[in-house]
Amino acid sequence: MKVVEDPPDANSLAEKVGIHHGEASAILLARALKVPVLSDDSDARKFALDFGLEVIGSVGILVERLKQD
Repeated sequence: MKVVEDPPDANSLAEKVGIHHGEASAILLARALKVPVLSDDSDARKFALDFGLEVIGSVGILVERLKQD
């Protein structure tokens, strides 16, 4: 696990698209790190998908884990 700084433009993105600051941070970090976004928030998921990112929810994580067993 790696600790990273909160993206400086997360607040402005959150206000602009109407999502929570934490969701905006997750989206910006996922884009920067080239990893999927983990979110169950429907507005954030829609924005991330429109932003061209892969989105996985908590159910998706569970399904992937079950496939590994």
